[in-house]
Amino acid sequence: MHIRYRAAASFRVLGMEWVAKKPEFIGGLDEVACRCKTAAGRKLISGYKKFLDANGNRPPRFKDLDIADFVAAVPHIALGSVIKDRSCEFRIIGEELRGRMGFPAPRVNYYDYVPPNRVASVKRVMEMVVGIPCGFRADLEQIYSSGQSTLAEAIGLPLAPGRDGEDGQILFSDQMTEDLGFSADKKQTLLGANLVQRDLIDLGFGIDTTYEDLVRV
Repeated sequence: MHIRYRAAASFRVLGMEWVAKKPEFIGGLDEVACRCKTAAGRKLISGYKKFLDANGNRPPRFKDLDIADFVAAVPHIALGSVIKDRSCEFRIIGEELRGRMGFPAPRVNYYDYVPPNRVASVKRVMEMVVGIPCGFRADLEQIYSSGQSTLAEAIGLPLAPGRDGEDGQILFSDQMTEDLGFSADKKQTLLGANLVQRDLIDLGFGIDTTYEDLVRV
């Protein structure tokens, strides 16, 4: 069983037109895996599901996972530490992902790379992922300091807290799906990411049916 939504009414924020948009699709891991556009996303979901199936559907800690189950995705993954109302801090960033985004080191707060008008909705979805728990698949447009942009797919899956003070962790994959003038030989740093659409992953604990993203028209 899955659910499809359409965008809600649009409105203006700081002179720019935005639209409140419900998730495009809601389904289980297998259903969302069928919608994945990237090998990294499919491998991450497959390895995560293997752990859930063997452990009574209990979300793992990062150290519980067997990296061999999704080794092909490792260059594209990031481990985010979520602290409610504060940050989603990358603690581990895969080599390919770090090189493409120009991050100097881990401990980057993802919210710093989200357009200011979208920060509240992005915080809400990250806190929903670790709080319920549930997951997501998102299509993103990523914009770089070189003037280039690219489309990418991100997967976010919940992990139990690994450190004191965390509300939880999220294991991400992020891999390009379309080249919009992106060239790896140009020096670039990620400036921001705009959501195109999002799917939510119900792990058996439900999802927040009132959740809406804020996307630019």
